[in-house]
Amino acid sequence: MNFNLSKAPPKFMLFAFRVASKVLCKPLLCNHHFCRNHVLRFVEISYRDQISHKILQMSFSKITQVFRRTVFPTHFVTRRVQCLQSPRPDLFHLPFSRTFKHWKEYKQENELMGNQLGETRKQLEAKEKLLAVLVEVQQPERKRKATEEEKQNKRKWDTNGAIRKVQRDATYFVDPLSSSGPLLNKIRNGEFVALHGARASGKSTRVFRVMEQLEEEGYLCLYVTLELVDIESKESFWSSFGKCLVRTAPHHIKKHIKFGGDFADLFSTSGWKKKVVLFIDEFDILYEANDDIKSSFLKVVRGIKTRKEEFAIWSINAVGPFSILHLSSKKVTSSPFNIKEPFQNPNFTLEQVQILFKEFADEERIIIDQEIVKDIYIRTNGHAGLVCLCGKVISLHLMKKIDKSLTLDISTWLDFTTSGSLEKVILGYPTFRKMVDTLETLDKAKPAVDLLRSSFIGFLGSVQIINTREMKLAEFLTAEGVLTVSNNINNTFRMSSGFIDELMRRRVIPDLYESSPTSAVPIKDDDTLDILNILQTAIQFFDKTIISNGFTKSFKIARDLYVNGRKNRHVPRESVYDAELSRILANWLVKKCGFDVIGQWHLDEHTHSDIVITTDRQKIVLELLATATKKDLDEHFERVLKYAELLSADDIWIVHFTCEDGYATQKLQWPSNDRINVIHFFHDQMLVNVLMNVRYLDSSGTIKYITDQTIPLQS
Repeated sequence: MNFNLSKAPPKFMLFAFRVASKVLCKPLLCNHHFCRNHVLRFVEISYRDQISHKILQMSFSKITQVFRRTVFPTHFVTRRVQCLQSPRPDLFHLPFSRTFKHWKEYKQENELMGNQLGETRKQLEAKEKLLAVLVEVQQPERKRKATEEEKQNKRKWDTNGAIRKVQRDATYFVDPLSSSGPLLNKIRNGEFVALHGARASGKSTRVFRVMEQLEEEGYLCLYVTLELVDIESKESFWSSFGKCLVRTAPHHIKKHIKFGGDFADLFSTSGWKKKVVLFIDEFDILYEANDDIKSSFLKVVRGIKTRKEEFAIWSINAVGPFSILHLSSKKVTSSPFNIKEPFQNPNFTLEQVQILFKEFADEERIIIDQEIVKDIYIRTNGHAGLVCLCGKVISLHLMKKIDKSLTLDISTWLDFTTSGSLEKVILGYPTFRKMVDTLETLDKAKPAVDLLRSSFIGFLGSVQIINTREMKLAEFLTAEGVLTVSNNINNTFRMSSGFIDELMRRRVIPDLYESSPTSAVPIKDDDTLDILNILQTAIQFFDKTIISNGFTKSFKIARDLYVNGRKNRHVPRESVYDAELSRILANWLVKKCGFDVIGQWHLDEHTHSDIVITTDRQKIVLELLATATKKDLDEHFERVLKYAELLSADDIWIVHFTCEDGYATQKLQWPSNDRINVIHFFHDQMLVNVLMNVRYLDSSGTIKYITDQTIPLQS
């Protein structure tokens, strides 16, 4: 009786192979048990993995031929095997009487094995799913061309203003409602709120989201931006302001207003069924208005607040930068808004930034190194506009640099940021271009930049301001988005982000303070930079006042070292030397030679910055320390190697500025790794005396030392 296997179901084929394998292997069960197991294992794997039927339909005659020539010795092959030979490769010849009595037995065994294989497959699939969750998809989906529908549905990084409800599904969006509880409570309590924050930090996006929530609770929300209001005269102000109100609520407001009194009459309680909440965006534009306009508007708002029971307006909210907290006029000297307890627009948290880039990576079917996300957070301080700008940079410029593993690694990101490319993108953003232009051209900005340079630059920690004059300068810098308020109660401020700090160091400060070497940039015989001579020359142009003020304005405490005969003395922190060296290198290497000099922020026990110099031929890392202990030096010797590897640096320099007593005559601290070049500068408080000690690797690979060399300084 013939059975054609070409149309047999997989389970029957599996059963047939079982029969053949038992017949073939029965004489060998004692000495060759493993052979049968191998045959069965092959069949089971083939079935589990759904190997093509063409392979499974191989005739048993072919199997016997292979086994006779390879696995089985000739004398083991009996007539029982010979009877399996078939004249046709697609037919299986076996006397029915020889197999029928075992049919039920093999069928039951086949069904049992099929069930076992099914259970095994389910267990494997469950393990794979669990592993994918634990490692967060270590093997991304193979990249393929997106369909037209996928291209249309792919989200974008929005860097051009507020994100409204209709835009959310098309953009990468962090819902601000979760962090808007204090603002909502103030509005529900009927307060007149001042909502302030840096430009492009998501204030307007927050306002629109809060409006949705309030409207769900039964409030009527109105939104006006002073960008559309004419501030040429008091009459044009109120008339254009009224037109904006009509546009925002045409079903509720029909009457145009011409004066402040009309505005008050419009919101009298009669005719209004809901409590009205008014948001006025770009409120700082009133600073540009004349005193009559400011007085007229502030008087009306104060009058409504004082007699709120007569008006439908429940809450008025001013939205703008930090400067709105100090808006007043000659006739109205105090703000009608609650400026003592304002709402400061919060930045993104690290977790929110991580979620944004995880969503982006999933949609693009790539993996983004978590060190990149951390670096973005450190550089941006969670500023919404800057975070989205980084996302846009990755989408437009770095996707084509992703490797075969579909991973965007930290080295690729650092190559881009240290080349100056990211800075160019940021300066193309109108908000930051305007900031730089204001500080460079406005006469009243110069004293503010002096304060920035002496107290904040190169440092991302908080600084308390006590002096009244300096307080006004800090507030000006905050209004421009350079600083941000750390604590409004004790008057502490900080740099708004690492990106802004870098813009100040690279653009503003070098342009306003131009002193630098006029000599040619030192070059070695192999056309690489002579870093030793560059550093030795640069320190001669350090601003002595800035260094001296570092002992009182920008200091750290040397707890374990003697300075001027005592421990726990104030000494300049790393940021003082970093800012001065960056300024000189920018004016010298960047402006004269076109090299890139960039600060690279790191977050270890504390946030600090390296200086990275990039030319066509080399990349140099300068790791700066200030009055460091031996333990600090050892830690940086080890740490700088990791940074250099990430940056693919050619030269590594530890630059140590110290005020420690007798440092030049003590046994100096050198690293065990010869690749690290070290230069120690000892100086006094007034930067009159400077001694230099160096250990470096010269062009021939020889270690050389310079001991107690006096550095001449510019007068």
